[in-house]
Amino acid sequence: MKLRQNEEAVSPVIGVILMVAITVILAAVIAAFVFGMAGNISKPGYVVIQGVRLAGTGGVSLTNMGGEMEGLSSMAIWINGVNSYVMPGQVGGSLTDPLVGAAPTHYVVVAKWTSGKETVVYDKVL
Repeated sequence: MKLRQNEEAVSPVIGVILMVAITVILAAVIAAFVFGMAGNISKPGYVVIQGVRLAGTGGVSLTNMGGEMEGLSSMAIWINGVNSYVMPGQVGGSLTDPLVGAAPTHYVVVAKWTSGKETVVYDKVL
């Protein structure tokens, strides 16, 4: 008696099912990894600063209008690239820079959070 050997590969239907299963499992693993990492990212708060040039005096007033300020540590004001003032952190706190001349001046307010992150909350030339 002669034995027949079946040398055919796995049928195409089973091959397709295996490929789909591998793709679904791989997608689930990647999604779990990505969404698991996104949960650990903390979003810093924000502060709204309003800057206005004062009529007559030529000075500039920067006012803290509020925002989501939980964990706010301090706010530094940079004038033309020089760290010049520390701004009050409470809502409604303001700072007036009377030394501004007629020339436009670049103001940058950087908020520092207790988590150690720093955020530029105001960047404008007045």
